[in-house]
Order: sequence, then structure tokens, then C-alpha cells
Amino acid sequence: MATIHTSVPEDAPTRTFTNEDKKVAESQIAAVLDAVTQVSKQQPDNRTLPGACLVGTLATPTRDAMLRAGVRVTPRQDYEYEKWLFRVDEIPDLEDRVTLPEGATWSPATERDCEIVISRTEIPRQVKTLMSWPSLFLKLEDGTPIAWSFLGTDASLSSLHCEPPYRQRGYAKALASKLIKRGTSEYGADGWASADVAPYNTGSKKMCQSLGGRHTWNVSW
Repeated sequence: MATIHTSVPEDAPTRTFTNEDKKVAESQIAAVLDAVTQVSKQQPDNRTLPGACLVGTLATPTRDAMLRAGVRVTPRQDYEYEKWLFRVDEIPDLEDRVTLPEGATWSPATERDCEIVISRTEIPRQVKTLMSWPSLFLKLEDGTPIAWSFLGTDASLSSLHCEPPYRQRGYAKALASKLIKRGTSEYGADGWASADVAPYNTGSKKMCQSLGGRHTWNVSW
């Protein structure tokens, strides 16, 4: 018998899974891997990662099952990210608790904004990808972005950033709260939101805690 946590820790107690349960789960993972292999064979040879599949936010138990099945997994970093979960209806409204620069406004991303985002991160991004995600930017009166974030393909809070001169004013936290409450419904109405946080990013972890988030499991990219 193995004891693991479910994906909704606030709503369900710790559950005990039998070895048979684990076998069923691993057979489902194997079926997904087989389907991915078949799709991969249909892709052009000149693609970015020939013979491989790029996976994001891969849960550690799933990765371990893949390794046991003989799959070669090459993480981008030598550490795991922390998966933080939020109940959307429990995230505080923070917009009225911050004082914005005079004339500053909230708005979605433009292509030029996305180019700035790409210049501020080491994570490989493309403008067309960022433009396809729900986004929120805080911009000065002249249109200069000073804080921003996106909701990624899996609805997780992504690329949250505040320019150095405007930090310690609560802008990033207010922006994250506003974006999650406004944007997560586009992905479904289950009431959950998430963020993947690097273990060394103490600022982001504190922000997640302040929004009522909980570190629930680890993932790889």
C-alpha cells in the first residue's frame, strides 16, 4: 500500500491507494506515451526536437512512472519546480489596496509588450505563443509596461514580473490576483488556479502564500 495526496488537498483527505490502483495509473500513463510516440512519428524530421517530445509541468510521480517504463527523461533544470494551488474564490481582491502611478492602466498584452517580456526572461518564449494566452499588464500613462503576467496553456500563472523600480509596492501581487480571477474561467469552472515556482524564488513563494496558495507537489520542465 502507498499513501499519496490527491490533487485537491483542501477538499479531500489523504487517500490510500492500493498497488492495483498504481498499476492502473501506470498503464494509463503508458497508453499516453504510446499515443505520443505515434503522433511523433507523423511529425516532420526538421522539427526542433526530432525524436523527442517537449513536456511541461510534468508531475514527479508521473515522471517516475515514465522512468520505470524505460522512457528517457531529460529535465531542463537540475531541480524541480513547486506546484502551488489556489482556490480562486479564496484569493483576496487586492487592486484597491495598491496606489498605482498616476495615469497607469491595466490592459492585455500587445505584440510589442510580448517582445519586452521575452527580453526579460531566460525561458524560451515566442510572441505568437504569448499572444494566445490570457494576459494582464500594468502600464504607465505613456504605455510603458511595468508589471505583467500570463495564464499559460494549462492555466497556470506564468512569467509574472515587475520591473525593478516598481517593486515592493504590491503591484505583482495585485496583478496576479486580478488575472487569476478574471482569466481562469476561460479554462473551465473547476475553481482552481496554479503556479509553478522555482525552489529558490522566495519572493514568488511568499506571494503565492499571500494569495492563499499551497505547495502541493513538484513538477519538472
